[in-house]
Amino acid sequence: MKNAFLAVVLLGFAGTLFAQELKEADGGAPAECSLPADSAPKAQAPAQTAPQAVFESRRQAKKAFKKRRKQIRKLVKKYRKASAQEKPAVKAQLYAVVSEGMDKGLAGMKARLAEEQANLDRWNQKLAQEEARWPEIKAQQVEDLLSGAAERKHKLARKAWKQELKAARLRLR
Repeated sequence: MKNAFLAVVLLGFAGTLFAQELKEADGGAPAECSLPADSAPKAQAPAQTAPQAVFESRRQAKKAFKKRRKQIRKLVKKYRKASAQEKPAVKAQLYAVVSEGMDKGLAGMKARLAEEQANLDRWNQKLAQEEARWPEIKAQQVEDLLSGAAERKHKLARKAWKQELKAARLRLR
């Protein structure tokens, strides 16, 4: 009996993780939803333009990195073979190429940090909103467990999650 109750409680808690799918399934956000609607996984169309653009920019950055690395190798070889008079000029060229690569790397790290900071700020805001509604969420969770709604919502969320996983696998092919 304890195991059955524990299973129902766990199913109820897992059901709250997929609020967006439930919102789409029954027309509105469930009251016990513990995650903001925009944080839940959403079904996406197979053709995505934004991820493709990110992929292309990463591909271009990788090509530029390889090109710089090749250029650095050539300049190092040239420096080692150069006469004493030519070495300062080759060293200046090498410095410029290395400097460019390091500047781009630093800019990329700063951009990533800013992106992650914005994400962290959004999650802090969502957490504060959840804390304000916490007693209401707990009461609704208990009501859903007693009425059996939590189990139905969990089944819907599980089905939506499987569809999302299947779509992700198809996109990776």
